[in-house]
Amino acid sequence: MKKIILFLLLVLSFTAGAQPHRGAIQVRLKDNKMLTIVLDGRHFKKYGRSITVADLPQGMHDLKVYYFYPAHDAAYRSFRDNRSHAVLVYKGRLQVSGGIMYYLVADPVYKTLARRESRTVFMDDNEESYPISTETVFSDEHDNNSYNDKDNWDQNRRDNRNKVLSYYRENDRMSRAQMNTLKSIVDDRMGSDDKTAAIHQYTSDKSLTTDQVVEMMNWLSFESSKLQVAKDCYDRVLDKENYHEISMALSFQSSKRELDEFIAGNRAERRERYNEDDRYRPGSARGDRSGNGPLQQSEFSSLGRSVADRTGDADKQNLMQQYLAGRTMTTAQVSAMLDWLSFEGTKLEFARWAFDKTSDRSNFGQLKNKFSFSNSKRTIDDLVLKND
Repeated sequence: MKKIILFLLLVLSFTAGAQPHRGAIQVRLKDNKMLTIVLDGRHFKKYGRSITVADLPQGMHDLKVYYFYPAHDAAYRSFRDNRSHAVLVYKGRLQVSGGIMYYLVADPVYKTLARRESRTVFMDDNEESYPISTETVFSDEHDNNSYNDKDNWDQNRRDNRNKVLSYYRENDRMSRAQMNTLKSIVDDRMGSDDKTAAIHQYTSDKSLTTDQVVEMMNWLSFESSKLQVAKDCYDRVLDKENYHEISMALSFQSSKRELDEFIAGNRAERRERYNEDDRYRPGSARGDRSGNGPLQQSEFSSLGRSVADRTGDADKQNLMQQYLAGRTMTTAQVSAMLDWLSFEGTKLEFARWAFDKTSDRSNFGQLKNKFSFSNSKRTIDDLVLKND
């Protein structure tokens, strides 16, 4: 009997020893601003758009989450004595279990903490965080939306603080660490709709690049979900001139055409909206923001990659005309684009369409060597003669 009891004790001790006793947390702010944290009274001497703490013992932990204003950045000079400042946005208690990764999102407006758990403890070595090398002034009394004149700041310092807040609002670009976090969230979801919803919610307040959207689309299995993400992210993409490359992540020509029509519709809407404002008239110094003006080399290269992804001349021509609406081109650019098409009839139709958008029409006759039939060559001659 003693041997049996001893055996059971050994088994129980082995099982208990095999259970993980440590957890981990990753904390970020809902508005994606810089933050720092204090955990169990200990300030972790780093800041970033997310903070990860590993090897946490099981049990309750006291957590404080702060906006962080670095002192060394030129944008923060003369902000309250040139010291870094931490402003409380959330405080509360957190239960940590062994072997669990907690993804925490603090809401500075409602002072709440959203939590998602994963049994995969994911440590991101590329997480963009920075050491704090200066003394930090902590404020636990009010957040950045309710600063008052308690310390009798002068007007210049209040103006400087407004510049700081403006900087944060404009600097919401999605980081590599945040992409990795979102990937783990998407992988934890089972259904395609849930995965798409997670991407929409996580990226709704962030700026993206075309490459990031392609990466997110590749996390999904179904074409309809990929297309939905491509549409949802369009307004938040910084390099819209490259967005036609998104179609390379789609498999069906019908999906590619639907995305083209969606982009063309959005571009036309923006152009109409900007043209109502004198600041964005075509030809003005800021006119390119409406999708008007000369076709840039980077845009030409992006269009070429997208056209190469299409199989038929009709799809290629539609894409080219949608992309080039409102732009002006050189004869050399039109000549190169004609090489993207296979059939004489499609080439001639595109040349007719492009003539009025060509900036150096006196050179347009050079395009005759792109055509094989005498009728097509005469059509090019007629276009040039009519212009004269």
